[in-house]
Amino acid sequence: AEEILELLHRHDVELISDQPERFDNRIQMAVRTEEAASAEEDQRVAQVVRQGFRWGGQILRPQEVVVKVWKKS
Repeated sequence: AEEILELLHRHDVELISDQPERFDNRIQMAVRTEEAASAEEDQRVAQVVRQGFRWGGQILRPQEVVVKVWKKS
């Protein structure tokens, strides 16, 4: 895995290192949701399932994440 990352780095492909607290659909793709305990947790990223890659300003593969969703009772 390290060799592949090094090869990608040589071609200016980098891991998306941004870790926004809330879901950002410009760099992330929600692959699953889980219930949030409160409204303040709504749209927070619970887990990064798969890393994403960017090349220059373009997203090659978005981060795949689990997003918390608040459901009103």
